[in-house]
Amino acid sequence: MKKLVGTKLVFLALPAIILLTASVNAESGLYDRGQDYYYGHGVEQSYPKALSAFEHALKLHDLDAQTALGIMYIQGHGVKQNDKKGIDYLKKSAKLGHAKGQYVLGSMYYLGIGVERDLKLAHQWIKKSANQGYADAQYNLALMYEQGNGVKNNPLLASKWRIEAAKSGNSDEQYRLGVAYEEDEDYKQAYEWLIKSANQDHAKAQEKLAELLDQGVYLYRFGTHESDRRSADWYQKSYDNGNLSLSYKLASIYDSESIRDYKKAHKLYQQSITQGNLAAYLDIARHYELGQGVAINLAKSYSFTIAAARKGYQHAWRRVADLYLQGKGVKKSIKKAKYWLKKLSKSGDLKAKEQLESL
Repeated sequence: MKKLVGTKLVFLALPAIILLTASVNAESGLYDRGQDYYYGHGVEQSYPKALSAFEHALKLHDLDAQTALGIMYIQGHGVKQNDKKGIDYLKKSAKLGHAKGQYVLGSMYYLGIGVERDLKLAHQWIKKSANQGYADAQYNLALMYEQGNGVKNNPLLASKWRIEAAKSGNSDEQYRLGVAYEEDEDYKQAYEWLIKSANQDHAKAQEKLAELLDQGVYLYRFGTHESDRRSADWYQKSYDNGNLSLSYKLASIYDSESIRDYKKAHKLYQQSITQGNLAAYLDIARHYELGQGVAINLAKSYSFTIAAARKGYQHAWRRVADLYLQGKGVKKSIKKAKYWLKKLSKSGDLKAKEQLESL
């Protein structure tokens, strides 16, 4: 999805709009071939060959191909960029009732690409597409009613079109609806909508599903072992889909007794450190201390512990004091141990105060 500068309205980026739905007419083979060449699916990517396939499909009155040609001319992919010609193709598709063509034409009016920006015309064409069940048109129409863009603000219609978009397969709205049901503690409905969104690689929906499984919400449905397995799988899928904030959570899962993949955990802890997670320093220190996924190296264990301590991570202060007292991975030093214990004591740690008094 593409977020427009200066507005909250969200439209598909042009490369994404072009070939999202399969042609349903008798000559869909040509259109499908154009898709393959456009994206390089099973063949070497070639915009000129995609263009040729769409042009041949258009001769057989394939409206999907006509819309795709319109977008290619606007993009300048495989052909000299020509907004006017692209808009002409889109207008022909839209006037013939092609839902995707109507949505794309509406998007062009909203964006002011190839035409003068006109929010009223954008609303008209997007609404026509939405009325035919085109999910992205329904989603954006909801936003237009919500924000009063090109139409009078109307929260009721916004809600209506959001739900319609979810039913038509828009993953953002499926996720939103799933979260709404979860907040209402209707976990059965929450699952039904979240799983639809998650199966479309919606990273937030995948994370939310993993969280609910992790919390034991669906134990009645899957049992403990299967809930744990599914939770780990959804966390991994969310991470793979760009949700890198899950690196520490995933590392902890791979570090757990049920999975025990220390090498994966170690790599993820390292990434978590680059994201500023101080707790990950101690996890890597533990790996080096115990030889979990790496060779035992007490000096490295100390170096990660002291790094966390110097960055202000209080959980590392006691650990580094213990290392100085034991001479583990570093030269024994009562003086340095006291330094870290004093910091702990000043923070209100009574155990550290007792320890200081005994030294």
